[in-house]
Amino acid sequence: MNTLEQYAPDYYRITNGHGKGFEAVMKADVLYNRGDLDSAEILCQKAIYMADSRNQYGIYIAAYYILANISLYRGLNDQYKENMSKIEQIARTDNGKARSLVKLADICNACMFSNIEQQDKIAAWLKDQKKIEDTISFYSLSFVNVLFGKYLILNGEYHHFLGISGQLLGLNNLFSYVLPQIYTYIYLAVANQETGETSKAHKFLLEAIKLAEPDSIYMPFVHNYSTISDLMAETVVSRDFSSFIKHVVKISKNYEKGIKSIKKAGHILADYGLTVREADVAKLAAQRLSNKEIASQLFIAESTVKSNMKVIFNKLQINSRAELKNFFE
Repeated sequence: MNTLEQYAPDYYRITNGHGKGFEAVMKADVLYNRGDLDSAEILCQKAIYMADSRNQYGIYIAAYYILANISLYRGLNDQYKENMSKIEQIARTDNGKARSLVKLADICNACMFSNIEQQDKIAAWLKDQKKIEDTISFYSLSFVNVLFGKYLILNGEYHHFLGISGQLLGLNNLFSYVLPQIYTYIYLAVANQETGETSKAHKFLLEAIKLAEPDSIYMPFVHNYSTISDLMAETVVSRDFSSFIKHVVKISKNYEKGIKSIKKAGHILADYGLTVREADVAKLAAQRLSNKEIASQLFIAESTVKSNMKVIFNKLQINSRAELKNFFE
């Protein structure tokens, strides 16, 4: 990353600004995977500013995708929806024959749907390995296969995943793609655990930890923690990895709270007719935040919070914030 940052200005100069913002968004991705959300968010905003000045739409989408992941982690449904909406807006401008931005938006949406376990909403072509191979470039295939692997695991198609895992690992190794390797080993651990091969499950999880620990790559484990938490506790690791495991556990607790809030907000939206804004206000009010504190967090006027609270109480047919808390538990 340091090398990329050093040479990015020269690259922009000789290509007339092509890919403007790539080094910022790539570093943001690194920091996100290390759990440094604040620094990642700052770099994403920088990347968006740089990309916007040169119409670098791929960089733009990548930055908003990371911001959406950060919003998901923090349980901020309004920001999450807004970031994903930005991706959709950019994709709709794509009139090219390849429809590359539309495909990229499909991939971003699919990743989010898999994180909140709504895999039924994933675009059809991303549920079919043959269609994926026909649609995605060879160089990007490893990363999209991570998504396909998660889809199979979520659907309980463990034998299917085990059957193609050798091919996935071979492709990852061909390009030395560490992140897809880590995810693949995690899914191998889950698949083997679910099919009764416990010793293999421990072995593959340990391989994932060995790959991730040197660069402090926590998020692949965080994204799958609800599935691998027991397995991780059972896997025998050396003291060298104890700090890494502690970080994963700590980050995962906050992530699971965020996921729960996003899911709950979605249910409330569907079941009680709340708008996205009202759901976000309701969630913060349920945490006993004052109207002033809610206004500050959501960047809206305190009077707007007050009017939203009246609507929320009316729609949910409740009279106090104490009752409101029940909707988020």
